[in-house]
Amino acid sequence: MKHVEKIREAYDDWAPSYDAFMDARKRTFAKRVLLDRVRNEFSGRILDVGTGTGMVAVDLVKTDGVNEVYAVDLSGKMLEAARKSAGRENVEINFLRADARNLLFADKVFDVVVSSVALGWISDKEQVMAEMARVAKDTGTIVILEEESPKSTGLLADAKGVLFDSLKGLESYYGVGDYVAAMGRLGFGLVRNERAPMGTNQNFVALIFRRQIAFPTPVEEFGD
Repeated sequence: MKHVEKIREAYDDWAPSYDAFMDARKRTFAKRVLLDRVRNEFSGRILDVGTGTGMVAVDLVKTDGVNEVYAVDLSGKMLEAARKSAGRENVEINFLRADARNLLFADKVFDVVVSSVALGWISDKEQVMAEMARVAKDTGTIVILEEESPKSTGLLADAKGVLFDSLKGLESYYGVGDYVAAMGRLGFGLVRNERAPMGTNQNFVALIFRRQIAFPTPVEEFGD
């Protein structure tokens, strides 16, 4: 719980300057490039886990074929900024304060579950991914947007310098292979990945997962 409260407090403090921070480091641009590349993956009812200031949610709600967007975050201040952003764009999004490790939704209710640059600070990533898998429909898609960069030059390193000594040691680095392996343990396979450059040795990556449905072995037909 102490870890979670530190993360919440840090993001509350970061909320007023978060968008400027992301813009200055080309991260917002890279995310928009990736979203445009994978936009055809989004339709129906969407859940954005760790929405932050709502950039992804606001972008997706305007996508053809998307009927409804829910967006959750642990930080109340981030959600305030997200609601203001949605208001400026005159779009309707269901923003909720929630712990991603315990999503307050029924099983298998979302067509697409997306998380954008939210998993990096979470120590129990697999619990969050398990919740994302739980609320995705059998035919649903999970989209993870994260950095693909060396530990020393990524968002975590940047944020520590800008933000807070209070977060030192809380980050938990996962590479692409780690996400693929973790989602595989949850029964989801990687079906697509896209990259957008952000700087030297740094990319944003979009990982698209779908549930691996086991089909029954065909029954042999025997003649008389």
